[in-house]
Amino acid sequence: MLRRRTAGDYSIKYYDTKCEVYSFGIILWEIAERKVPYDQFVDFIAIAKIVMGGYREKFTSGTDIPKKYQELVNKSVDPNPGYRPIFSKVLTDLQDIFRSLETPTNYPNSLNSNITPPVQKMTQGTIAAIEDCAINLDLFNTDWTDWNSFDYMTLDKAIEFHKKDSSMDKQILYKCFDTYAEIGNPKAKYWKAYYISKGWSNLKCSDNEKHKVSVQLFKEAASYGDKFPDAQLRYALMVMQGKGVKQDKEEAIKYFLKAAKNGHLVAMFDTATYYYSKDENELGNYYMISAANKGYEQAINYCKKKNISY
Repeated sequence: MLRRRTAGDYSIKYYDTKCEVYSFGIILWEIAERKVPYDQFVDFIAIAKIVMGGYREKFTSGTDIPKKYQELVNKSVDPNPGYRPIFSKVLTDLQDIFRSLETPTNYPNSLNSNITPPVQKMTQGTIAAIEDCAINLDLFNTDWTDWNSFDYMTLDKAIEFHKKDSSMDKQILYKCFDTYAEIGNPKAKYWKAYYISKGWSNLKCSDNEKHKVSVQLFKEAASYGDKFPDAQLRYALMVMQGKGVKQDKEEAIKYFLKAAKNGHLVAMFDTATYYYSKDENELGNYYMISAANKGYEQAINYCKKKNISY
């Protein structure tokens, strides 16, 4: 559903057939123009912001795109859903427009044209924006004032600031991580949990309650395939220590192993020490040597101390 601010209130707009008409209108524009709409923007948040503000792509002037076709598209994407035609009307009008064309091949933008359709260029910024926003209707469940509080920053940009700019306000970054986490982004869930565990959140509750929130978020990120070994390690550590959750050694080992198999050096070292404690030296050596070969200093020192070749 969409939430829009009106006179201090939030009115809820449900996704309905008028939203489908809008989507269909955008497709009709793309077919006629033979290019990707909004391709001048790489950040999905920026696109969402301008579209919600009423911006629409225009038809290129001087083309042979039928005027009635252009009018139909413009009505279908009208900023006011109430002014959009019903779906059956759109289809009927399309049929009438098609029948009125005497020689469809005369139009350079027709399907019979020899012009090669463009291929959408997926830049790293585009990919990052799509991944960050987890494009689905739930995106708009978050009040737009929340996005404005961190200037519509993408998740990757927030992570970059965290790593490279120590002067960046942690509260702003936390708002960014929190907002993306609320729409289900697993990477954001990890960073939100990390900030909570470091005391950089705006949560007003006991440390134990914060542990409960962070361990749950770490688990959700850790369980999202094998994309976030950092989350797997941190979840394993919290479960092993019983922070925010009942202590469970088996569960902890399970996630230590997941992180180790996904190349996390600290997890490799911890997994190796676990196997040594179980007198399973062959497995212990495997993970210790793997960590040492990847340059993990503690593993290197251990191998030297125990005369283990790596």
